[in-house]
Order: sequence, then C-alpha cells, then structure tokens
Amino acid sequence: MTIVQPSLFDAPATRRRTPYGGHAPAQRTSATSLAGAERIQPHAPRQRERVLACVRTTGAMGATRLEIAAATGIAINAVCGRVAELLHREDGRLVRTGRRRNGGEVLAAEGR
Repeated sequence: MTIVQPSLFDAPATRRRTPYGGHAPAQRTSATSLAGAERIQPHAPRQRERVLACVRTTGAMGATRLEIAAATGIAINAVCGRVAELLHREDGRLVRTGRRRNGGEVLAAEGR
C-alpha cells in the first residue's frame, strides 16, 4: 500500500456537512413553510454563497440581515433563511458577534 502525502495546495480532506439535511430550513408542522422551503431549494446554494460573500466583504465590521438584503438584492425572508443555514453548527461559516446595529444582530464571517 502506497501512502501519498498531500501537498500544501490540495483541497482539505473534510467537507462541511450540509445543515438541515440539505434542505432549506422550514417549520415542519406548516404546510406553507414546507412548500416554501421546497420552492427555494434550487436557489438556496447560490443565495447562501452571495450572503457569505457579502458578509466577508465587511470584514470585522460585520453586517446585519437588513444590510445583507440591501447589498445583495435578496429578499429579507430569503436572507434570514440563508443566514440560519450559515450559522448552523454543521456549517458555521457565519458567527454571531454579540453586537447590534440599528436594531439588528451583527454577523461576521468565520475567522473575522
């Protein structure tokens, strides 16, 4: 058996688990919420990356959900769902800063 040492430029061996079992977050007791989650599913990955990119550009200043919605043009209800996914313990690419701005919770990208 040959063991190959990974180079510095190889992709990490572990991948992040997809929160919520790969489904958009929804209230499991609400037919309307479940239908909405199913409808957004094809768009969620792209929206999630746009939300994350937006927060990363703010650096240590962070961003609130309303600021993210204004900067990306994504509806606030969709931003809230994508933020929930990015804050989830199985993803964790966003973190709560403990700060508030204009009544909203300030979020930062992991490692900021």
